[in-house]
Amino acid sequence: MAPLEEQARRAVEFRQLNSELQEVLLTWYALQWRRLRATKERTEAAELEQALKVRQQEQAISSADEHGDVLRSRRQSIRARIAESRQASAEASDFVQKIERDLAVSEERITGLARQRSEQQQEERRLRERLITLQQSAIDQEEQCDLADEAVDNSAAALAALEVQVARVQKEYEMEERRLRGAQNDLIQVQARLGATQTDLGRQQKHLGERNRNLAARRDTIVQSQQALRSLETRLVEERSHLDTARNEEQQVTQRKQGLTRAIADAQQEIERLKSLLSEAERQRRTVFDRLNMLKNWRQSLSGYSDGVRALLRAPGGKVTGLVGPVPQLGVAPAGLEIALEAALGPYLQAVVVQTLADAQACLRYLQEAKLGKAMVLWLDKERMHDEVDDTQFQAEEDTLQRFLAAKVALKEHVLGFAWRYVQSEPRYSALFRRLLRGIVIARNVDAARELLAWILPLSASSSSDLPFDAVVTTKGEVLHIAGWLVGGSGKDGSQQGLLAYERELRELPQQLDQHIALINQLNDRISAIQRDQEGRRAEQASLDKELQKIVGRMNEINKGVTSAQRDHDRLQTELQLAASLEQQLAAEIVGLEQEVEAAQERVRAHEKSQHEMAGLVEELQREMEERALVYRRQQDELGRARTALAVKRQEAKS
Repeated sequence: MAPLEEQARRAVEFRQLNSELQEVLLTWYALQWRRLRATKERTEAAELEQALKVRQQEQAISSADEHGDVLRSRRQSIRARIAESRQASAEASDFVQKIERDLAVSEERITGLARQRSEQQQEERRLRERLITLQQSAIDQEEQCDLADEAVDNSAAALAALEVQVARVQKEYEMEERRLRGAQNDLIQVQARLGATQTDLGRQQKHLGERNRNLAARRDTIVQSQQALRSLETRLVEERSHLDTARNEEQQVTQRKQGLTRAIADAQQEIERLKSLLSEAERQRRTVFDRLNMLKNWRQSLSGYSDGVRALLRAPGGKVTGLVGPVPQLGVAPAGLEIALEAALGPYLQAVVVQTLADAQACLRYLQEAKLGKAMVLWLDKERMHDEVDDTQFQAEEDTLQRFLAAKVALKEHVLGFAWRYVQSEPRYSALFRRLLRGIVIARNVDAARELLAWILPLSASSSSDLPFDAVVTTKGEVLHIAGWLVGGSGKDGSQQGLLAYERELRELPQQLDQHIALINQLNDRISAIQRDQEGRRAEQASLDKELQKIVGRMNEINKGVTSAQRDHDRLQTELQLAASLEQQLAAEIVGLEQEVEAAQERVRAHEKSQHEMAGLVEELQREMEERALVYRRQQDELGRARTALAVKRQEAKS
């Protein structure tokens, strides 16, 4: 019934452990499910938030695109209006320049006509004065004409020649005057063209200055855009380096987290393994403890001993004196040799050891008086008297056996030696076991025992006192004696252990129990240490989760910064390309304007050169006209004087 109770108790413990394990698993699964559900909810909330942000960004981008389209259409319309305004301004400038040129020409003409009118008025006044003078002189000459009538004929020819010369000079003067007027007109036209060219040059220079200022402003804008672009590129590189650093930190934290997860899983497996070892150690401890209690109960009940032995061992203190104990309790047999040593001891296995012969006689009287059975009683006085036993005889027996076995190598492997050498006891009981087991050899099987017996029988025929041994015992308990008898066989309870085996277990089980308890304590300590490490790892895992969340948040912020910086970078690149194209257009316009200015300057220089040439020509013609006028006046004077003289002479002639 005891094994069934043990199995039932173990089954109940197994069911309890199984139910506790299921509850723990359900709790762990529920905790994992709640964690996963919370993670899923946070993930869905984050996804919804990101989707809302994406939609808002898309709406902002679409509104920005629409606003950009409106601005582009407005810019195109403004550009068209600017082009129309520029065209109208150019036409108005051309018309104004034309009007200014015509006005300048007209002013020059008015100035020339006024100058000519003043000169003609002066000449008319001078001629009138001369006419008056000539009239007076004509009157005088007419008075003297008659006196000079004779000289008239002579003067008439000279006068005719002089008139021809005067007419010729007058024609030349008129021709020179026409040339002078033509040169003056050409000079006025050249001056007008010079003024128009200078005006055009000033306008072009002003336009060129505006273009240069626009180009300088555009270049300043380009330089600022390039600086902003470089700063954005530097910022973008820094943000990307921060992003790479954050990613590396995330990978490191993830690797650490994975390592912690693996360590937690390994530690959990180790805890489970240690728990299984602990349960196995507890089971073995309970088994050893139960076995020890059973053996203690067996010793207390003295099961396996005869009635007389049990009576002596349970006798009151005053009835039996000097009691040491039964023989199986005084020595320990090695594992595997209990049956052989029990067979070697034979009847001594049920013997009780006392101190003296008187004590043995007292035991005998107690059994006879109480009529509780028979018992073999051994006393130790003989061992005390023969403590110093001559070991030479034992050594001689040992040497004889070893010489025989040395010749039989195959037999030597199956012969263990003398039985008394395998009993472990206190030193005071060694002589007792030597005496009880003297002359007995232990062999592994019956064949080896029979071969030893075959060797010893011829020696026993010659001398029975010098034999190295008397009997051979096998490990299964068969006994072969030189006297010609043997003991062997097996009963129904042949598997049951003997007294020596029980005593050996009773001596070894406390040590095994202590070992199991130490192992259980060690396993509990290891489990506690691993659980503490697990708590530390879980705390570190929680801190890593928080750190990972922080790193992910920082990565999101850095990604936003990188995205905005990339957008600004693309926008600045587009603006820079547009500014570069505008700069190229302005540079091309400036080059064209510079060429036009250079051409206008060439025209101005050419007009100035023509003006200088025309001014020199006009001055030269004026000098010639003045010289011709002087000559003409002198000839007119001479002609007048001649006419006066002729008239005087004619008057004189008339008179």
